[in-house]
Amino acid sequence: MRRKKVLVIDKDVLVRQTIANMLQKDGNFRVFGLPLKEKHTEKAVISINPDIVLLDVEHLESEGFDLFFRFKIKFPMLPVVLMSPKTKQGGKAVIKALQMGAVDFITKPRHGISLLFAGRHFSKRVVPIVKTALSASESGRSDAFKNISSCIASGYQQEFESTFSSSKKESAIQPASMMVLGGCTGGPQALFSLVPQLPSDLAIPGVVVQHLPREYTGIFAEALNERSKIKVKEAYHGAELLPGTLWIASGGQHVEIFNDGYRMKLKTHRGTKELGVRPSINVLFRSAAMQYGSGTLGIILSGHGTDGLDGATAVKLAGGTVLVQDPQTAIAPEMPLNVIRVGITNQYYSTGQLKDQIVRRASALEEEPMGDLIRFRHRSYSSQSMEFMKAKTTQN
Repeated sequence: MRRKKVLVIDKDVLVRQTIANMLQKDGNFRVFGLPLKEKHTEKAVISINPDIVLLDVEHLESEGFDLFFRFKIKFPMLPVVLMSPKTKQGGKAVIKALQMGAVDFITKPRHGISLLFAGRHFSKRVVPIVKTALSASESGRSDAFKNISSCIASGYQQEFESTFSSSKKESAIQPASMMVLGGCTGGPQALFSLVPQLPSDLAIPGVVVQHLPREYTGIFAEALNERSKIKVKEAYHGAELLPGTLWIASGGQHVEIFNDGYRMKLKTHRGTKELGVRPSINVLFRSAAMQYGSGTLGIILSGHGTDGLDGATAVKLAGGTVLVQDPQTAIAPEMPLNVIRVGITNQYYSTGQLKDQIVRRASALEEEPMGDLIRFRHRSYSSQSMEFMKAKTTQN
């Protein structure tokens, strides 16, 4: 099996060495390093012919971002992962690059002695991100999809194959009074595709948990808002949920929905991490199911890991609707696949199709008797789902 070639372009030799050591230890990669100021970088790319590039980008005016821009023109099919600081300037560069086609990003210390202690942080992120980015290429995506499907427990295999070998059966459209979305790797790209398509008169509110550093989430919300017809804002404690507004959970803060009389509002807090993340998709989805019951529309986007699986289960038990991004269009198909393979939903859509599904369900609410009241009131649901929610609360 041919080892994948990884080109690391960074001004700091310590960063290049640290990443090279981690990737070579994995055994599946050949690693090449270049300083950021290399005069003949593009010639080196042609000579090395890497499968992926890890690129140091400090801010929008940096040499790294200029190089990224040139790469997207000259090597449009080459996967690029940014390495950027956890600062507002770094966040602006990352969010812009994700819009332009970067696969993902890795945060890193800005400079100095802190780089000496970055090994543990890099070890959690570098190898998984590189593998994901490689699988996101057109040829790699199908292989990754097959590999993941082959790992499905045998009890679900027949159901999975049946789901993906035949057309989806469209269930009756169920009105939605609240939309919650969750994503991780590849989620920003999906949201940049989906959210700008939503109409300004969307009849329901929405809340998003997208795993991003706290320095990036406000920038991400602003970038989405600039491109969208609906209002997109960073979540804050006490924000009222109104139709036509989408709230982005702030990095490092869980976000939940609570009922303040007849007004639904957001609660943000630094509770215990769930599955190692905060904000948690599970926490948001469970709170939506508790408050909106069968009026909850939960959507799982591209991402790694199992965050969102328990939350999607809660939405399903509450009588709500769960949709997922088509795994074959996701940069990281694991999160949508997790939801499909356990039988929570068989409805998977491209981002364009998700827009249609959202609008149809939001419009269906308008046609219901007392639709305006339903939108802002708690819906009761089965004792089974209530017991599930109590159990999860006790566990956490």
